[in-house]
Amino acid sequence: MNREKIKAFFDSVINRDAVASDDTTGIEFWSNKIFSLLSFFLIFLGGPILLYGSYLFYIDGYVILAMVEAMVFLVIVFAIYNKKLRTDTRKFLIILSIYVVSIVLLVYTGPYGAGMISVVFSFVLSVALLNKKRNRIFFAINLNVFVILTVLLYLDVFNGLAIEVFNNYWLVNAFTAQIVILGLSYLFTMIFDGLESQTQKIIESKTLIAEREEKYRLLADTTADMIWVYNVSTGKFVYISPSIKDLRGFTVEEAMAQHFVDKLAFDSGHHFMEEISRTTEEFIAEPDNPKRYIYEVQ
Repeated sequence: MNREKIKAFFDSVINRDAVASDDTTGIEFWSNKIFSLLSFFLIFLGGPILLYGSYLFYIDGYVILAMVEAMVFLVIVFAIYNKKLRTDTRKFLIILSIYVVSIVLLVYTGPYGAGMISVVFSFVLSVALLNKKRNRIFFAINLNVFVILTVLLYLDVFNGLAIEVFNNYWLVNAFTAQIVILGLSYLFTMIFDGLESQTQKIIESKTLIAEREEKYRLLADTTADMIWVYNVSTGKFVYISPSIKDLRGFTVEEAMAQHFVDKLAFDSGHHFMEEISRTTEEFIAEPDNPKRYIYEVQ
């Protein structure tokens, strides 16, 4: 398998949920792109880790926890590859699966370990990938889980586990984690709301510009006079109205292939280019003070 085929394979996997038909200026497109990249890492990197963790739990005698980790991996695979589910539901299942693993790590590594970091990371992902309604559901689930963990901790259910070793500092860590989660959720939500608002304005502006361009193009295409647009940097025509066929005998394609200056009579081309150079310098010097220029050429 050559390099191009390998690259095409990974591109198809990483971008499988960010299809070409999506609007690349929209928040949803980038959310789906992040989701595709996350899915890739979960399958090819997270999968082996989860299965190995399940194996370690099993040989240590924690059969139920081994089954939980294995089931979490299966749920992740199901959510990634089941296209029949809504994309938002698939995202929610995957983030919830990451959260379950985080709680298991929290119990077995303590509040100072990777578990608490993973819990916070789950909420960063949820704000980036989920809508506000599902974020509120996720936050409610998290609060209930921490209340249950606190009750079980003080009932000595976790006797001998890492979370129990730090029971004197559990409440401090638990409250701190909730404050960090709440703060991050608020900040990220505010950022994404701002981006979404700006994105909507950009989309509306693009639509309005496209409508105006279509209107003016229709007018230019049907007028009896010849209308043309010229790029001073390249010396090429950008647009020529179809009326050139009746007025000059050229087709639009033939005229577009010609250099504008070559079609000017006498020294018009030389003087025209000098004027263009001068006015360009004026515009660069005062871009906020545009002027209107009128030239006569033959």
